[in-house]
Amino acid sequence: MKFTFFSLAILALFSCAPKKMPPKKDLPVLKASTCFENGDCTVEILKNAELLIRKDETGQLYVEIIPGVKNVFKYSYTRKKLEGIADSGYQEIILFEFLSGEINLLLQDKNLQEANLVFGRLCYCKGESGYFRINRGDLKLVSNNKRVAVDLKFQAEVPQIIHELKETIKQE
Repeated sequence: MKFTFFSLAILALFSCAPKKMPPKKDLPVLKASTCFENGDCTVEILKNAELLIRKDETGQLYVEIIPGVKNVFKYSYTRKKLEGIADSGYQEIILFEFLSGEINLLLQDKNLQEANLVFGRLCYCKGESGYFRINRGDLKLVSNNKRVAVDLKFQAEVPQIIHELKETIKQE
């Protein structure tokens, strides 16, 4: 009797299958065509997402990507770490949001905030690290069912490596 009960318990345990996750709707992370020496660059579009930009108790901006009705464009440059130097990590991130569908968008200077354009500089750079709203530059975005083309030139309020980028991402 004990053997039968034990056998059934083991059989039930191994017959359970994990739930299948729904397919991810984001486009895959791609190697960016615009990149800089001594680093790796990626670009991705997060579908059905929005940027939530807040300030912490010290007044510094931080960004969360939350579910929403828009899309988020994310470009990331990560410099290769320097050997033997503990705090040599350095990353720059560009984030903005846009609507789905046929879009031909041109934003300049203060109007860049219509797309919630932010620049992230993540490093051991006292007083010059964190996320910053971009209010100087030009953003051109052409989006349709087949591709998203981004042409961005901008100036941040902190030192930066990325000043401009051009990326075209094919959509499936």
